[in-house]
Amino acid sequence: MSTAMKRQRGAAATEYLVGLAIVIAALFVPVPGSGDSLINWFMETLSAFQASTTFLMSIP
Repeated sequence: MSTAMKRQRGAAATEYLVGLAIVIAALFVPVPGSGDSLINWFMETLSAFQASTTFLMSIP
């Protein structure tokens, strides 16, 4: 196996890790205009959904 092929073998893992790091960073960066991050928005939405679902399940 040539040297160029050996170096190219690990390139996919590096590209994947860089892409994953960018996506994770984007989730924690505050959204302009609201000041909240996407993770915070998602957790608030999930909490509101769970609260309404629990209320609906408690109705006889």
